[in-house]
Amino acid sequence: MKMSNKVGNLMVALAKSQAEFPKFTKDKAAYNYNYLNLEGILSKVLPILGSNGIAMVQEHRMEIKDSMPFVLVNTHLFCGDEWLSNTLMFPLGEPNKGSSEIMQCGSVASYLRRYALVAILGISGGDKEIEELNEEKINLK
Repeated sequence: MKMSNKVGNLMVALAKSQAEFPKFTKDKAAYNYNYLNLEGILSKVLPILGSNGIAMVQEHRMEIKDSMPFVLVNTHLFCGDEWLSNTLMFPLGEPNKGSSEIMQCGSVASYLRRYALVAILGISGGDKEIEELNEEKINLK
């Protein structure tokens, strides 16, 4: 993680934002697991970050390392002249059957954007089905 020389105002604004974030539940299912959806996360956090003076930017690109293509995603938080950034990278594998290289790149970038965003914002999401089962158990007592 990289950051500007001073991040005090950014950290205060981030702490206020985190206190306002709703409870997240894993709202999408694929390949036998549930996960937080990028669109759902962004729709909830961007207004809160903005109201606390934080801008969030994500960008991705391709890079070749040891003759292997990687997808890199940079996530940046800005508050005035203070900033914080983190980079995640993952190798670009062979496209799945019926997919193209650009589709594979987009898929990897989407995963990385989601993982990077929840990490830098301190978000976690419970499993909706497990939480509903636990609520049922509590109500049965």
